[in-house]
Amino acid sequence: LAERLQLNDERLKLVAEIGKTMAVVLTLAHMLACCWWGLGDASKELNLESYWFKTSAHLEADLYARYVMSLHWSLAQFQGGMDEVTPTNSLERTYTVLVVILCFCVSAGIISRLTSLLTQLHILTRRESKQFAMLRA
Repeated sequence: LAERLQLNDERLKLVAEIGKTMAVVLTLAHMLACCWWGLGDASKELNLESYWFKTSAHLEADLYARYVMSLHWSLAQFQGGMDEVTPTNSLERTYTVLVVILCFCVSAGIISRLTSLLTQLHILTRRESKQFAMLRA
């Protein structure tokens, strides 16, 4: 019984680590989205000819719609970007290049971490299955 509780405890810790990793991704995506939004507002205040939400038909969108579009843009950067919302001036393009590089590195680390955690979870499950098989025999 104690060994079974220990396996469940280890499994719970691994699932919590997976959840924590996903929370880090969402937090980073939120921060990138806020910066992307702020960059659009700054471009507007600087009277630049174009800025991302002017050219993507979100100029008249409400606060929630712009935030969701910004969050969508930032999450898309983790997989290589998107065509729906694109940088339209050199300030936005520079930020996008930096974000793509950052997201590439972070994605590689996250995939590595998740692979390791899922492998550990699989090993624990397999060990438990072997123990049950031994009990049945």
